[in-house]
Parts: sequence; C-alpha cells; structure tokens
Amino acid sequence: MHSSIKALALLLASRAMAIPAPQAGSPVCTQDTQYQNIEESEPYDDATQIASGYRCTSNNAEGCTIAESATHTVTVSTSVNGGAGGNLDLSKILTLGLDAGFSYTWATSDAEGTSASVTCPKGGITCGIQVIPKVIKTTGQTRTIITGFNCPDNDGEWSDFEVVAPYEVGNGGSEDLRAVMDFSACLAECDGDDVDACKKAAEEANLPDCP
Repeated sequence: MHSSIKALALLLASRAMAIPAPQAGSPVCTQDTQYQNIEESEPYDDATQIASGYRCTSNNAEGCTIAESATHTVTVSTSVNGGAGGNLDLSKILTLGLDAGFSYTWATSDAEGTSASVTCPKGGITCGIQVIPKVIKTTGQTRTIITGFNCPDNDGEWSDFEVVAPYEVGNGGSEDLRAVMDFSACLAECDGDDVDACKKAAEEANLPDCP
C-alpha cells in the first residue's frame, strides 16, 4: 500500500512539473481603436417610413383619429469602407465630435419617437401614419492598434467610416433627449363603395400615399 501511495505521489509530481511556468517578458497586449478626421452633417430628413400598426377609416361626414400617441423606432446604420457593420464605438465617436465643438447630438443606439394625436380626414379614406425622421451623418476614419509590453508593432490601416443616426434634442442630460421625427397621416387605401370620391377627398386634403 505504501508503494502505491508513493507511486501516486510521483505521478502527481511529474504532472505538476509538466505545467509550463509563465515566461519572463511574455507579451501583454491590448487593442485600441482610434478615430480621426471626424465630420458631422447638418440634420436632414431621412427617407419616409411607415409607422406599423396604425390605421383608421373615416366616413363621409367626419374624420377619424389614427392614434392619440403613435411611436416609431429609427435604427442607427454604420459602415466601414463602404461595407455594412464595422466595430465602431459610437459613444466615443459622438464624444470626440462634441469635444471638437460639433453642435448636434445623435443617438448611439436605435431611438424611439412619439407623436401627438394624428387624424385622418373625412371622405371614406383609410389612413396610416408616415414618419420622416431627422438624422445626422457622421464620417471619419478609424483603425485598430495593438499596444502593450513586448508586443509586435501592428498599427492597422486607416479606414473610412460612416454613421447615420437619429438626431436628438433635449433640455437636460442624456435621459431627456428625444429623437426628432415628423408624424403625419397618409393614404393607405381607398377600397370603399366610392373609390373615386375617396381619392378625390384624399387629394383635396393633400394626403400623400403611405410609403
């Protein structure tokens, strides 16, 4: 029995000796993403979008309320060298722009907007709600570098990036910011008994077709 215990102890010792110890001077490397030449556009109207899930049909005597308070979400789009995606730190890019004196704030993630009451005009019209978001385009260059002790010299190439994000306004801190969107009624369809009268009523009301 003693010989078995001794053999087991020798086996464990040999396994422990087989674990390599950390080598002195081993690289300790970290990645850092850098940005330069950042520029910001004025706020501008993005493509018209449809707010999903909101409809009503008016009659010939009176309009209808499509929504007392509609909501819509606008996404942030990013690209690097013209391709979709890219590992961009949007908060860092926004902060660098503000530090450089840029005037506008934009959302670093998808942003929701809320409307006031939206109504559909009379005339037997089926209305939806269209949304025109205000967005900001931010462009610049990005690269990833490797830094740290005993690390290879590996500074990446600069690549062009683009961010299109909802424009935000507010009177206080980041919690008070809201995305700027214009909500309005649009013509979803005319499918009642008198399609021609419906289309004429929509035209007289300057109602655009829903996107």
